[in-house]
Amino acid sequence: MNCNKLTEALRGFTLLLSLEFSVELDSGNCALIMNLTDGEAKGAKSISAEFSGVSNLRIEDFGGGMTQLLLLVVEDIRDKQLDRLNYQIRELERNSISFMCRTAIIKGTEHS
Repeated sequence: MNCNKLTEALRGFTLLLSLEFSVELDSGNCALIMNLTDGEAKGAKSISAEFSGVSNLRIEDFGGGMTQLLLLVVEDIRDKQLDRLNYQIRELERNSISFMCRTAIIKGTEHS
C-alpha cells in the first residue's frame, strides 16, 4: 500500500483505543500496534494499524482520559536511505506521536 492509501485509511480514526509497543529480543525488531476508532458509540468502526521495524518513537501528551490523534500521515522516506526504514508516521495537529518504520499494515474491524 502506498503512503497516500495508508494516510487515507487512517483518516477519520481519531480516538486511540490502545497502543502496544513490543520488542522481539532475538531479532531486536520493534513493533507498534495502534487500535483506533472513529467514535465512542456502539457499532463505531475501528482499525488496527500495525507497524514493524519501529525506530525513533516519540510520544507526547498521552493519557489522562481520551487520547485523540487528529491527523495521522504516512510519508515515504526511502529516498533518505535510512537503514531498513521506509515510512515516517506523524500526527500533524498536536505533534503527539511520530516514528519511523519498515512496514505499515492497516486492518479494519468493527467496534461494539
